[in-house]
Amino acid sequence: MKLWNIEQGRLVKSFNQHKSSITAVAFSSDNCKIVSASYDKTIKLWNVERGHLIKTLEGRDDYVTCIAVSTDNRRIISGSYDRTLKLWDLETGQLLKTLEGHNRAVTTVSISRDNKFIASGSMDNTIKWWDADSGQLIKTFEGHLTRVTSVAISRDNRWIVSGGDDHTVKIRDVQRNCLFKTLEGHQGCVNSVCINNDNHWIVSASEDDFIKIWEIETGNLLKSFESHANGINSVAITPDNRRIISGSNDNAVQIWDVKTGLLVKTFEGYSNDVHFVSIGEDNRRITSIGYDNTIRWWDVETGFMQRIIFENYKQGFIPKAVSPDNLQALSTSSDNTMELWDIRDKTPKLLKAFEQEEGRPLRMTSAAFSRDGKWIAAASRDKTIKLWDIKKGYLLKRFEGHQDEATAVAFTPDSQRIVSASLDFTIRIWDIENLQPLRVFQGHERGVITVTVSPDNRHVVSGSADNTIKLWDIESGDLLQTFNGHLAPVRTSAVCPDNRHLVSGSDDNTLKMWDMETGQLVNTFAGHHHRVTSVSISTDNRWLVSGSWDNTIRLWDMKSGESIYTVILLPGSDAVVMDKNNRFILSEPVMQRLYYTDGLALYPASELEE
Repeated sequence: MKLWNIEQGRLVKSFNQHKSSITAVAFSSDNCKIVSASYDKTIKLWNVERGHLIKTLEGRDDYVTCIAVSTDNRRIISGSYDRTLKLWDLETGQLLKTLEGHNRAVTTVSISRDNKFIASGSMDNTIKWWDADSGQLIKTFEGHLTRVTSVAISRDNRWIVSGGDDHTVKIRDVQRNCLFKTLEGHQGCVNSVCINNDNHWIVSASEDDFIKIWEIETGNLLKSFESHANGINSVAITPDNRRIISGSNDNAVQIWDVKTGLLVKTFEGYSNDVHFVSIGEDNRRITSIGYDNTIRWWDVETGFMQRIIFENYKQGFIPKAVSPDNLQALSTSSDNTMELWDIRDKTPKLLKAFEQEEGRPLRMTSAAFSRDGKWIAAASRDKTIKLWDIKKGYLLKRFEGHQDEATAVAFTPDSQRIVSASLDFTIRIWDIENLQPLRVFQGHERGVITVTVSPDNRHVVSGSADNTIKLWDIESGDLLQTFNGHLAPVRTSAVCPDNRHLVSGSDDNTLKMWDMETGQLVNTFAGHHHRVTSVSISTDNRWLVSGSWDNTIRLWDMKSGESIYTVILLPGSDAVVMDKNNRFILSEPVMQRLYYTDGLALYPASELEE
């Protein structure tokens, strides 16, 4: 969590105490305290001036997804995956009340300016209106077709404004208990909404990279401007109604002038988070994709970077997947294009642009290449799985059936079937020749985040936000094993080439190896400091490579569980390697850029003795 000075664009402080991803933050009205919520099931209260932790509120049984602070600075309201809201005393940390009524996870919460009412939104597609003092449910508002992602209450308590995954903004008249207007225009999930202080207009922000300003009474669109390049997660209006602040997956915070719609300032956050790693079939090269939208090649033996591809490429460009031989890459762009690249040379060569459905944004969450090189499949936030012919560039089929966002996709090793995962708690197997699912696997208690198929084509492995990994028989659909041990959502998994063990990576910062036959935990690989996002296993079962949001890639010995080395990604294109004894191994290009100090004197790092 980072604190910035708006006028100077300067990073003031960083707060690091949570053990898992931070899901929400809120200021007290006097700006003296910050409250943060996390997947580690805790709420933390911080002193803004000193930057230290005041207290930790525990007592949630599940991930905390959203928080709000009352304007009198007396209460904290939190929402959770456990379907409840909780009211806490800000001063003492005591739990005051638990509000029950939602049927699925609570995703967003807001408290009225007079502290009398609470509005909450949920994955059950409803908004609930509560009495803040008694905790009683007053009203339930329906209307969104999918989950509610954001709610805001007008200062006079007349309007509730909500954003949803159905791409709409809805205005509800609380006094008349009716839907007043539905605002359409976004082409992606509306992640955040807010109302200005005089209750005249609304700001909405979406995954389609647009910020929109709407007039409440008429529903007219006043302004629309494209901002970030990787979806907008959050938006806020300054108290004087002059500026809009937005945050995004592109690791930047931007400030916009309301009157002109012009960008005033950008706060660049640094991130080389790794979201994909793969060991080549020759076990000599690691390929990684980072949130800086570069593809990098690394030498397995030394950890040194061999090549960086797509460095400083066009805005909105996002590498999504790499072929099994690590020689081709798939990318998407904010202009709704999808392209295939030859990445054998330092300068990538465009091979093909793929046909898209007119009027339907890609909204891709995951992509995969078939092993025979014929197909590309993609999972999408619109609940569908799409299949393209690589040679012709045609969109061949669109598989429908999931009831919520499709999160992951994989081909079976024989390239005949597609396996997909979804937030609807299911895994589906599709025959490429048939649009109907062959099988639906049900058993997870939360959304499924990752899916993979064993090399022998016999098993499907799924990882979920319920913290478990499940092993399924691909032909019968029978659940064979459930692996329990992770303390947070499972993000990634891989099956060893010998089909005896599988490895999982989680938001609890660890990797775990499991025996597929007995279900027993074989080993835990600990060392990452943030969620593990990707894992790959060498074909000889010798090495395990993992990527993480802690800006590192780690190579592990599969047998001993020992970390062989850690690649630490630095700003720009540099990286350093740290061995198992915590000694830094520097490549020549990095050595030329590093310096050390002796008093006031500055010397090149190359002059240091080993």
